[in-house]
Amino acid sequence: MDPRREVTKFEAEEYATQHNLIFLETSSVNGMNVNNCCTEMAKALYAQHIQSQQKSSNLMEIEHEEIQPSFFNCFKSHSNAS
Repeated sequence: MDPRREVTKFEAEEYATQHNLIFLETSSVNGMNVNNCCTEMAKALYAQHIQSQQKSSNLMEIEHEEIQPSFFNCFKSHSNAS
C-alpha cells in the first residue's frame, strides 16, 4: 500500500457502503480500473434513469386509479339525486 495514502481501502469501502455509493479503486498513474469506473458509472446512471421512469409511470397509474373511482362516485350521486 502507498504510504502517502490518507484513507485506507477499507475505510473508503465502508463509507461507500454506508452512503449507498459505488466504490472502485482507480489509479491515474497506471490506468487501473479507469475504464471500468466509467463503465460502472454509466450502468448505474442508466439503471437509475430506468428506475425513475418506472416510478413515474407507477405514480401516474396510481393517481389515475385514485381519481377515476371518486369521479364516477360523484357522477352517480348527482344522477341519482335527480
